[in-house]
Amino acid sequence: MNKKVYLFGDFGTGYTQYPDDGARTVLRKVASVASPSAQIQTRMMRDGALIYYIYLRRMEEGVGQYLGFAALYDSVLLTEPDELWGAMEDAFESLVIGNRILTLNDREHIVTNVATLGDDLVEAERVRHLVEQKMPREAPSSAPRFNTPPAAEGASSQVPPSRPTAGSAAASAAAPPSSKPRSGGRAGWVCFWLLLLSVLALGAWAFLQWDSVTRLVDGARSESSSLTRRNLGLSNSLSEMRDRFDQKVLEVQQLNEQLRQQDSVIMALMTASHLRQPLVVTEVTLTREGAAGAPIGGQVSLIRGDKLQPHIRYMGLRDGTADVQLKLQEPGGLWGFFSKTQTYNRSFAVSRGTQTFDFAPIGPNEQGYWDSGNYVMEVWVDGECRARKEFYVR
Repeated sequence: MNKKVYLFGDFGTGYTQYPDDGARTVLRKVASVASPSAQIQTRMMRDGALIYYIYLRRMEEGVGQYLGFAALYDSVLLTEPDELWGAMEDAFESLVIGNRILTLNDREHIVTNVATLGDDLVEAERVRHLVEQKMPREAPSSAPRFNTPPAAEGASSQVPPSRPTAGSAAASAAAPPSSKPRSGGRAGWVCFWLLLLSVLALGAWAFLQWDSVTRLVDGARSESSSLTRRNLGLSNSLSEMRDRFDQKVLEVQQLNEQLRQQDSVIMALMTASHLRQPLVVTEVTLTREGAAGAPIGGQVSLIRGDKLQPHIRYMGLRDGTADVQLKLQEPGGLWGFFSKTQTYNRSFAVSRGTQTFDFAPIGPNEQGYWDSGNYVMEVWVDGECRARKEFYVR
């Protein structure tokens, strides 16, 4: 295996990963060791010969929710991973623009649009392939392996006899002889002076070596300072890239808002000729009662006594009063034979322009709990269904 790309994260329903294989053990540790305050984080993790380059982005809403990319290399160490981080940021921006796995809520915050990556494998595979195409290639790393020699495992604790050095030999030779020198020992004095000159030469050599070591230390300090300045430059470049990314996201949000407004105006012009009601419903969403935040997605967990609050977004064609009918179809047991529909009629004042109306919260069945299964929320105007929302209760 040379390289591979993973998508992973937590969208509020637990850890999810694509493709799901043995890398789950390593990638699940990322969120636990990541900083909870930093929105964008990059890191490298090593698992034996496998090297993971990880880009993690926390959602702007939803406690603990995040999305990450992981590029896996087999024995390949990237010395300049900035190109890989840029590819992952481009992939994240592509997800926001695609509006399938990620989306923008009413407060223009990036939030998740699915419960798991398995809900849209086509989009996940497209973005994964996008990052894989831009992964840089470099030569395999040559990191040394440290192995304990077999002899060291059974080695004795005894210290082997030391080999005499030139200094010890000179000291032994310079020591006064234990026996009385013979008369006319001129050769002994010659040996003494030769040993003394050897000791002096050894001292001069040691001084020169010390000077060389000092220069090496100074060079290492200078290189460390250069690396520090380089890292500072890379941090500034990454900050500028983040600013450019945020600016692009803002431009995309503004463009989406303009497109939504244009769609609403076009729909209003197309249907205004035969509508009796002074509005055109464009969207229906659901939130938990009293909970401010992103609307619920395709799945939601509800306990006894929980309530959901419907909201409709509409285009007011003229001032007046609108009569809107809200229908909630509940799951009906085996093959849906026993399903039932609750109907809620509401009248409210309408003014021109894009508006939002909040319905009163709706509750569970007569026993006080929600049946598990598929629910359908529909908005009816003039005898026709204008908006529809499906969700699954676990």
